[in-house]
Amino acid sequence: MKLARAILFVKDIDRMTAFYRDTLGLAELHREPGWVELDGLALHAIPAHIDVTVGPVREGTPIKLVFASDDAEAAGDRVDPEGNVFQIVVGSRA
Repeated sequence: MKLARAILFVKDIDRMTAFYRDTLGLAELHREPGWVELDGLALHAIPAHIDVTVGPVREGTPIKLVFASDDAEAAGDRVDPEGNVFQIVVGSRA
């Protein structure tokens, strides 16, 4: 069995798409209202009426996305525009 994708629920799908596509370089594969599929990661829009805290670091989320890079300077923990913690590791091993 192989993991098909991770899904990240987001408040601002356009801003988050731009971040993961333009900053981290994930290819955009498919888009429809409220849903964007990137290479390995899908973004699903949270309806505006649902209250989700978006701050410097999103609390209470037991998931951390890990991306591989050959750039040693990029390695380390980061936070995306909605406060989701992710990590960049050197090489292909996560």
